[in-house]
Amino acid sequence: MIVYVESNFVLEIAYEQEEARYAKEILTLTSNGVIKLAFSSFILSEPFESVLRRQSERNGALNSLGKTLRELQRSEPHKEIMLDIDPVINTISRDSEAFNNSSVKNELSLYNCRYIKSFRDGLQFIKSINNKTE
Repeated sequence: MIVYVESNFVLEIAYEQEEARYAKEILTLTSNGVIKLAFSSFILSEPFESVLRRQSERNGALNSLGKTLRELQRSEPHKEIMLDIDPVINTISRDSEAFNNSSVKNELSLYNCRYIKSFRDGLQFIKSINNKTE
């Protein structure tokens, strides 16, 4: 079976988002030879841009927060307030809708392909097809 993935597959794993474990299991099925992954040549360009953009946004938020805190520390009323914001700063510091169009889904079906929105559902589909062929 050939499974087509797009940039969200890479981002899901890279950001360890809520469905990363399913995406990793799909990747393991590829390593084990159960399925083959197909993807476009630019699958890494969008995630790369996304990582850089998120990093820039986090740095901007961190700089803004630092500036605000320095200003508050200079204010007499706020000097006595102890804010434990280290966890927030540490979190900031570290680091599909297009397929809702039915014509895209119809086009995929012409090529015996299907769009599956979640990695969990995709993994379940792969396993169900694989169980039928064994």
